[in-house]
Amino acid sequence: MLLGGMGPLRPQPRVWVVAVTSVAAALLGAASFTGTRFSIHTACMGVGFPGCMAGAVLAARRKAQLGARWYTVHAFLQSIALVLAVSGFWAIYSNKNINGKSHFTTWHGFLGAATLLLSLSQLLLGGVIAFDRAYRPPRGRAARLGRLLVSHRVLGAAAYAGGTATIILAMQSTWALQQLGSVWRVMISVAILMQAASILAA
Repeated sequence: MLLGGMGPLRPQPRVWVVAVTSVAAALLGAASFTGTRFSIHTACMGVGFPGCMAGAVLAARRKAQLGARWYTVHAFLQSIALVLAVSGFWAIYSNKNINGKSHFTTWHGFLGAATLLLSLSQLLLGGVIAFDRAYRPPRGRAARLGRLLVSHRVLGAAAYAGGTATIILAMQSTWALQQLGSVWRVMISVAILMQAASILAA
């Protein structure tokens, strides 16, 4: 059976793991919203990183199955992820300012900020790659494009790994200790790690 020229549909357990954990993370993130700035942070980051970014990374790793559509899926999901990530960062940063708290005093905060900066740099690099493909003269383009693509893949993997580690660290935060039981914290951590392992193996 074929679907829009994407090739035969076959069971892909690893893809299902990513899909289920992405949807679950998005739902949990959205469910954490209570109207406060802190809940904007948890909701945006929950939907953005393990939700949208995971799908964007998977799309890039499954080019053969998605065909020409992979780039549209990748760019769309990554753009949503970054909008949510910036919104989540603004929410927690302004919340700390309002409450007179210091910034980046934990590994979660420090790694989260570094991951956001890395993700934003990926957006710029992806834009350069798209521009090169569309407008740069063919002569000399291949070598430059090859270097850009390698850099994009490596930095993208680092950004996703940083996001995964940031979420794991969030499960040790004061908020998680107070609001989530031990079972939920373990389940979320295991699910995020399963998602990362499935993406790497896809």
